[in-house]
Amino acid sequence: MTITTLEMSEINTNAGTQMRLSKNGETQLNKEAVARYTESIDDLPPVTVIRVERWKKTSSNLLLVDGFHRYEAHLKAGRTQIKADVIDMHVFPQALHYACTANDNHGLPFTQENKQSMILHLIEVLGREAFLKRFKLHKTILMATTGASATTYQKATQDYRDNLEKERNELILKLDSEDKSQREIAEITESSKGTVENVIKAAAQNTHPANSGQTDTQTQAAHHDNHVKDEPLNETIELSTPIADTSPQQHWDTLADQSPNLCKPNMSIKQEAVDSLSKDQKENLKLLMLNLQMLTKYN
Repeated sequence: MTITTLEMSEINTNAGTQMRLSKNGETQLNKEAVARYTESIDDLPPVTVIRVERWKKTSSNLLLVDGFHRYEAHLKAGRTQIKADVIDMHVFPQALHYACTANDNHGLPFTQENKQSMILHLIEVLGREAFLKRFKLHKTILMATTGASATTYQKATQDYRDNLEKERNELILKLDSEDKSQREIAEITESSKGTVENVIKAAAQNTHPANSGQTDTQTQAAHHDNHVKDEPLNETIELSTPIADTSPQQHWDTLADQSPNLCKPNMSIKQEAVDSLSKDQKENLKLLMLNLQMLTKYN
């Protein structure tokens, strides 16, 4: 982390790291806060900018992740430069995670509406990386990145998941009408053969989810398959020292220092190592392990 002065024109504010959004996905800044910050512009702390090493876009890789109100205040004050904490990170999802959790301990806290909008925003920003399967959101990555609870995730994505399930069922029926085998349909839709069979059977009874709001045992079984639990973490690594309650980047650095195999998927921590951590540290560790799965996708 380096505190420096940057030209504001060099900072990328449109990379999808602005997480203070309304329900319709529009940027939601507090005008009173901006006005207040403008009056004390020289006393404001630095904004946080992440320099993404593996940035494949043509725009600047200097991403604003914390301090959008302060940045806006500088614009209002006619400033062209701003003090910034610059943090180097490898991949974009790390920047997204930092942006999602930046206000947990300071600044204007995120509302539940913000967090729900944040999840839907990430689905759009991450694209295919937000999906575990073709018609199944990657709940683990979305919750880990935003720090949202299971309840918040369920509320935010309910309509989205319902639409995915409807699209999947419609595709299954279309492929079935083209005389594809159930095995072929399962492969194309990335569904289980049981789900394919249930959807086709339900359609034959004119109760399939693609066209009806009714449910029966078969439809419920197909619905359950679309919300199956994520795969367990099963590879073991050891921590030489407990994880301290530090910043997100320091968490990443601590883990990286303690194990050379952190970029391997499907990891877990030995129980004896976990037992030495506090409740908050355990939660932080769980979050980081989930984020490491996301990092693996980019290596």
